Amino acid sequence: EQRDTVRKEIDALPEHYRKPIVLYYFAELSYGEISDLLGVSEGTLKSRMSRARNILARSLLEGGEMNG
Repeated sequence: EQRDTVRKEIDALPEHYRKPIVLYYFAELSYGEISDLLGVSEGTLKSRMSRARNILARSLLEGGEMNG
């Protein structure tokens, strides 16, 4: 159930945040591989990953998923 909730929140991310998260955590690609694949610098990728994690954490906290 918790896994489904996390996946739903990932799916709700804007594409430019969702793709890096999926490629990193599910496809297990490196930052270098992902930045090449998406055509962005590693700095941009790291910024997007950080922002995506913050959005996910906030949405999961608001949904109570990380509180229990």
